[in-house]
Amino acid sequence: SLQQVIKRHRHDRHVVLYPNSGEEWDGEARCWVHGTGCCDPASFASAAQGWRATLGPVPCLIGGCCRTSPDTIAAIRTACLPPPLDRATQPPPTHHGFTFDWEPRTTFMDKRRPTVRQKEPSGGVGGSKDTQLAEHRGRCHCGKVTFTVCAPEHLVVWDCNCSICVMKRNVHFVVPKSHLDLGPTSAPHLTTYTFGSHTAQHLFCRHCGVVPFYQPRSNPDGYAITVQCLEPGTVKDVEVRHFDGEHWEDFIEGSGIRGFSKE
Repeated sequence: SLQQVIKRHRHDRHVVLYPNSGEEWDGEARCWVHGTGCCDPASFASAAQGWRATLGPVPCLIGGCCRTSPDTIAAIRTACLPPPLDRATQPPPTHHGFTFDWEPRTTFMDKRRPTVRQKEPSGGVGGSKDTQLAEHRGRCHCGKVTFTVCAPEHLVVWDCNCSICVMKRNVHFVVPKSHLDLGPTSAPHLTTYTFGSHTAQHLFCRHCGVVPFYQPRSNPDGYAITVQCLEPGTVKDVEVRHFDGEHWEDFIEGSGIRGFSKE
């Protein structure tokens, strides 16, 4: 089969499996018909487990057509990934030099980044023990928005589960407003989205849509910088902290995040 050929000859490549349900859309009946593949969660998960077993150590990413649902994704995850870690008894696994838990929102980590760790908040200036500041450079995807930011070499980043951060996959660190310098030609390329209390000013590039930084509700006197928008080379370490934005009012006071935007 194609999977076995890949296994024999492509050990150094990543494999993307993107199966299709085989159905056709009936415009008059407004439904899918003539299915030949598997689209129910249990069948899809069983097939995905077989694909992983066949490919063995070959790195594999499993996708799906538009008939793939959240239930399907959950079933595949259960079938193909280890169960969640018991932090009290098991150390987290390592991958490409990083230490992380099996959680979808930690997938922002990649090879160009320094050590990534998840731990409970620590004391110190702005909630961080590190006082050594560095100048980090960053940009949006198209490069029309550029910036420099003065921040520690050892960053504390926040992984928030509020309604907008979940959709944007926005993992960020917070600095005082005076620590960010916008590129000289960048301002005209930024636009703003607000909602709810309108305290947060969600700035983004009007061309590529990327949010390199924004003014968060938690820190109106500062900026939240998207860590993945930084150029590599100046960050030595990243500590991931979880912010319960879904229960913002209950979580904010004990989080320590407000101290990060203080001079």
